[in-house]
Amino acid sequence: MPSEAQVSPPSEAPKTAHALFLNLERFAHEEAFDLDAAALELEVSSRGREVLRVLLQENFDRRMVREREALDRSGIPKGTEVRSRTRQLETTVGRVRLQRLGWRSVDGATLFPMDGALRLPNELYSFPLQRMTCQF
Repeated sequence: MPSEAQVSPPSEAPKTAHALFLNLERFAHEEAFDLDAAALELEVSSRGREVLRVLLQENFDRRMVREREALDRSGIPKGTEVRSRTRQLETTVGRVRLQRLGWRSVDGATLFPMDGALRLPNELYSFPLQRMTCQF
């Protein structure tokens, strides 16, 4: 029976995908020698998914910054209200949070240009996760 990975979290958790990757690399190259193959695989897989999830989150966060900068440059058209809204997206690497701008005219529904640009599903689950679920 494989042993469970007994790894204590770092005292100060890194916040960036790059820092998480460096911690994963250090773990695999320097700290994981007392684990059997199954425990090592599970731990590297888990930490690797978190690196990918944070990398995806960083991309979405940067898109919001760019969207706000574009709004600051162009301004808000008269008769339009723009507000920031958050939605969650469950992906193959975990849940991420997307902040995006919603544009609403007085007589219309709210539009989210970033949702369209990313071709996001209306549901919580990303298209790749939906496809993966259907395969099983």
